[in-house]
Amino acid sequence: MTVNTVYPGVTETETTKDRFPSEADLLKASKMNSIGRLVKAEEIANVIAFLSSPLSVAITGDVIDVSGGSGNAVYYSDT
Repeated sequence: MTVNTVYPGVTETETTKDRFPSEADLLKASKMNSIGRLVKAEEIANVIAFLSSPLSVAITGDVIDVSGGSGNAVYYSDT
């Protein structure tokens, strides 16, 4: 048995649009990671699918960061 955790970071969803109401706020959040955009839900699902497959048998006890390179960055809004 393997046990892992997925850390998704800020994800492009309808809720994200509520959290970052202005285009400027959304742009700030997008630029706070290495890929220069928010992570898509499908990209997180792909990692979960991989971790659920036999291909990941040697991965256990890990936290998989799927945040586009933002790690533990602090997100904020000027409002």
